[in-house]
Amino acid sequence: MKSNRPIVSALGLSAVAALTIASFATAAPDTHKQSNLKGFELQNCELPKTAKVTESDAQIRESAQKGLNFLADKTVAWQEKHNCMGCHVQGVTGEALSVGIHHQYEVDDDKMKVVLTGLLDVSGGIRSEDGHAAPNGSLRPSARSYSGAAIARYDEWVKNDLSDDLLKAAHDLLPAQDQQGSIHQAYNAGVVARGPLQGTYQAIQTWQQAYARSADDRWLTAIASGERYIQSIVDGWYANPPTDVQALNYALLGLLEAGVGPDEQVAKDLKARILWLQNEDGGWGYGQTLPTNYSVQPKSTTADPKGSGQSSALTTGQALYALRALGMTDKDKVIKHGTDWLVEHQSEDGGWSHGGSEKGEAMWAVLGLVSTDVVTIDMAGLKSGQHVGRVHPLAVTTKDNSGAGVHKVEVFVDDLPVAGSCSDKVKYSLDARELKEGLHTVEVRATTKTGQQTSRRWIVYAGNTFLTNVGTRFENDATKISFRDIADSKMGHNVEIEVFSTVEKDGVSVKSKPVRKHSQKGNQGANSYVWDGKDAKGKALTSGEYVAVLKMKDANGKVRQTVEMPFVHDTLENQRRGWGDVAGKIDFAGDDVQGAVIDLVDEQGNVVQSVNSTKSGSYRFKNAKAKKKYKVRVRRQGFKAVEKEVRTEAAAEAPAAAAADFSLQAE
Repeated sequence: MKSNRPIVSALGLSAVAALTIASFATAAPDTHKQSNLKGFELQNCELPKTAKVTESDAQIRESAQKGLNFLADKTVAWQEKHNCMGCHVQGVTGEALSVGIHHQYEVDDDKMKVVLTGLLDVSGGIRSEDGHAAPNGSLRPSARSYSGAAIARYDEWVKNDLSDDLLKAAHDLLPAQDQQGSIHQAYNAGVVARGPLQGTYQAIQTWQQAYARSADDRWLTAIASGERYIQSIVDGWYANPPTDVQALNYALLGLLEAGVGPDEQVAKDLKARILWLQNEDGGWGYGQTLPTNYSVQPKSTTADPKGSGQSSALTTGQALYALRALGMTDKDKVIKHGTDWLVEHQSEDGGWSHGGSEKGEAMWAVLGLVSTDVVTIDMAGLKSGQHVGRVHPLAVTTKDNSGAGVHKVEVFVDDLPVAGSCSDKVKYSLDARELKEGLHTVEVRATTKTGQQTSRRWIVYAGNTFLTNVGTRFENDATKISFRDIADSKMGHNVEIEVFSTVEKDGVSVKSKPVRKHSQKGNQGANSYVWDGKDAKGKALTSGEYVAVLKMKDANGKVRQTVEMPFVHDTLENQRRGWGDVAGKIDFAGDDVQGAVIDLVDEQGNVVQSVNSTKSGSYRFKNAKAKKKYKVRVRRQGFKAVEKEVRTEAAAEAPAAAAADFSLQAE
């Protein structure tokens, strides 16, 4: 099995806009042409007939490969003996194997199939309703959170042939989310299963990929609730710090999955605390406690002994995985130090211990190692999640971990080439003054002399972009409107939410009268407003089509951003009876396209809705009027505009959904 396009990215982030960029490269003049969004071409970078293999950090990848083999063998043996879904057994292994495939390690197809069978078909699997997955059973949330998280990684990084199973697992987890937003796991197995923080992180991972694959915004409200729960736990730690690093790791991983940017304050603070707990030997252990002045940034984040816990493979691998998700790489000393500890303490058979928790421990140790791709890519001058508004000089450096050496480096913006070099580094300038408002992606691809390729993606925000991930979901006779506020935590602002009724005009529902208004103080992170279906006087309104208008106002009361979200205030079942969805997928040269702008246009030429494609290239128009003809139009800067006709039906997506799929061509 092989991932179509390995990309290392900040967890949970996705691009939703196009851009204009000016850039330059610093390779020799005869190796490339100066770039703009059109026509950049890297020349004279032919691969050598033979590649000289040199000494490098290949030992890390060898160790990771041994760990993957150990984990797969132990899980296959366990499943053959028990023939059931063992909560963490297939879950942790399936996730580790998927991450390994993503980072170009060798995984035996037959063993992967056995693990997938354990996740899906045996007692307790996603497709079953018995064993651990029995309806209303206490272990169902645990079974679904472990299996859902594993299938989410598989769906994103290996193959999307199990997307229906992913959506089933995601749906099954919704009733398990409590009012606080957490997923409580009845299954607790010592160091492997760690309660609601872990369960919530895994559920968010499942929902995030369900959203990426389906583009259904109802998953965003569940994600937002989970993020708020984790944030509340972190807030409580300032007075009562957690007892070990696992809690910090799960909190950070869950927040990153939910969409928190590495530069947001909560992520920076959690990062500092995880680094503070690194032992002198490079590892992390159990039983370490944070200082009571948790809100104060530590003076040093070097690997000094701070706790009494002896380093372990599980906590060390887990901490490394969390820190790598933030964007740290082997170039960072703390990552290198922790990685060396794992390699040094690995047994000859590829494991780190031999007992009941051997698979869970190996899974986290492996995840800490297999995140080392064939090539390490670093970029100075850019962080995922940051706002940009000027010329940003950027420098990309790469390091080969396979021994072959890096042959070329290329830079892409929204899938279009903008710079490159026939070497292991490149420099270019990101002129954010030319960017349109919204979310933008910058991707670097490095190719070794043996032809292997590694990619890494950064996401930035341009202009007045402060409210993202807007979603709605009807539950408990109310409509929940959720969104992420990514404005700087020091920026004084308010968010105003207004609900409008609609009227039909020329066969199209348009915004009419305001029926409810709500204002709240701006708060970085996940936010929500629950509309009870009543007007300002408390009168219950009829079910049907409405529009939520969100406005971000700065400290002076100036509107900096406006987002409109049409929704149907009614049960999901009634929505499907009276309205139809239009959905599809966008690709370019076989790769998923993020951030394309897709319009739904009626027969009169009116744009009824506009959405953006997810990180999996999916888009969806919810609640379009049934039995009507529309055109779906795709717009993306630097690409030819395309459109197709569709007809909606109630209780279904547009018939022949493939008709709404698009393959883009560069202009």
